[in-house]
Amino acid sequence: MLFGKKHTYSEHTPAWELLMWEITSPRSADIPDKDLEVILTDRRVKGADGNPRRYPVSRHFKPDGLAMLREPSGEITLNVLETDNNTNNPADIRAKFEAFISYGNRINHRFPKLIELYARKHHLDIPDPDDVLIRYLFVASNLSNDHKRRNQAQTQHLRHEPQTRCNVLPSKELQHHDAHH
Repeated sequence: MLFGKKHTYSEHTPAWELLMWEITSPRSADIPDKDLEVILTDRRVKGADGNPRRYPVSRHFKPDGLAMLREPSGEITLNVLETDNNTNNPADIRAKFEAFISYGNRINHRFPKLIELYARKHHLDIPDPDDVLIRYLFVASNLSNDHKRRNQAQTQHLRHEPQTRCNVLPSKELQHHDAHH
């Protein structure tokens, strides 16, 4: 009883709607343009010109799952799920984040194409995929105090790995980068 009136659970729960969900990894064949050439910027190491060192790496956008929700505000969100089952080292986890950032950055802007694909596949009416908000959800288990091992590994990794920033360059800039390095 609240203020003399009996309330049901639905009166206090916003109207969320699950539009679709799918386990995508390791079966990520549906994901378009998932192989990425990423330029990482290492802020701790300076090149001969005094600028931070930049180097290309390959990354692959292969999330563990995707879900689209209609939120109480009416907005649609694409929720990208990554899980760590206590088998990933910190460098692998960092590579997953770099792939996510690169997949959705302003140069590649690949999420609208992904959203269109899943909207067609699940018969969803999404007028403008550019209006869909993207969330990256990272979930880690805590069985047998796994968090202690993971936190120690992450702390160790941060001390020894260079701080990097993930960039994806347009092909002209990438060609210019390759010609000068």
